[in-house]
Amino acid sequence: MEQSQGYFVLCIDGSALDNLLGAGGYLKNEAGVFVACYFKFLGSGDALLAEAWSLYLGLKTAEHFNKNKLLILTDATNLIDLVYQNMTNLFHPLFNIVTSCRRSLSRLEDWKICHIPSSANFCADALAKYGRTSKAGLTLSRLCSV
Repeated sequence: MEQSQGYFVLCIDGSALDNLLGAGGYLKNEAGVFVACYFKFLGSGDALLAEAWSLYLGLKTAEHFNKNKLLILTDATNLIDLVYQNMTNLFHPLFNIVTSCRRSLSRLEDWKICHIPSSANFCADALAKYGRTSKAGLTLSRLCSV
């Protein structure tokens, strides 16, 4: 996938197994150079909740590094659908987290969210799995060894 000029890439993924969740992802600059990664244990829930939290944490990571043009890559088409849907059901289980993501997206100068195959998302997948299995709180690093 060709990266647009001036856009940083945010690769995100969620992990769910045996009702335990993790989120993870990483940020690269427009030259494709690693900037930072993050992972977090989320507790219990389903895979879509993990994906939504990964987007939220990734957006906060980009915000921390003052990045305002993002190309967001995810293997979760259902998350992409939620971001673009007009969610009016206040009782939807993901209403709060999706609304928080949209609020963060609205503060960006520009953004795109695109689907990539799971096979192309292996680094974010490894970070999300590590978040789930490590049971770590939010960890943000400029060095990534997962």
